Amino acid sequence: MAAAKASLNAFGAAIEKIMNTIKRLSIFSFPPAIGYFVMRQDASSLFLAVFGSLFLGASAAMFIFLRRIAIQRYFFLVALNFDSGQGIFRAFISACRGSQSGQKVQSPPNVTVSLPEAMRHNLQLFLLASWVYLVFGSSIFLVNILAMVFFEAAPVILQTLGFFNGLGTLVLAFFVDPRIARFLDKKEKLEELTLVVIAAQGISVGLYSPFLFGAVFLVFF
Repeated sequence: MAAAKASLNAFGAAIEKIMNTIKRLSIFSFPPAIGYFVMRQDASSLFLAVFGSLFLGASAAMFIFLRRIAIQRYFFLVALNFDSGQGIFRAFISACRGSQSGQKVQSPPNVTVSLPEAMRHNLQLFLLASWVYLVFGSSIFLVNILAMVFFEAAPVILQTLGFFNGLGTLVLAFFVDPRIARFLDKKEKLEELTLVVIAAQGISVGLYSPFLFGAVFLVFF
């Protein structure tokens, strides 16, 4: 969104890839740790890890929601710094100082939009994004829990992770990303888009996923 305000959509896509790469690096430890709990049939530790991860995810979504204007301004400065010829790492560092090419700059004014208003105008996008975040955030946990419950079939169950992720990927690729791209290209309702995406992630990890795994725990354990 910040890059779109700077008319640098391609750079925004590059930043998104960088953030996704950092995110993937941060979760490399998840599968071995979860697999260890499954191997030991340690349901209490596994569910503690699940709900602990969901709590951290919901907390992060809340932090981003509360600080979204400052975060958007930071990435807006990163985009301007890179566009002015700075390297990617220097662009990030310079933005931390709140400057662009050594000069103080102001990001475009943010239009104040309420969350209920944004949800009302973009309910379908919210529901689709919520599904994507639910699938991506829960599939690895759900598959490993099922592997613990049906331990003899664990090798087969663990191979279904790609299938479950695919349910989210299809919705993301064919329905969510094109809608977001339309907003970004037209620079329309970017604040509403920001609120809807953050809310979708927050409610997925803070409400839907805990309810799902709570139900799984009550049924199987």
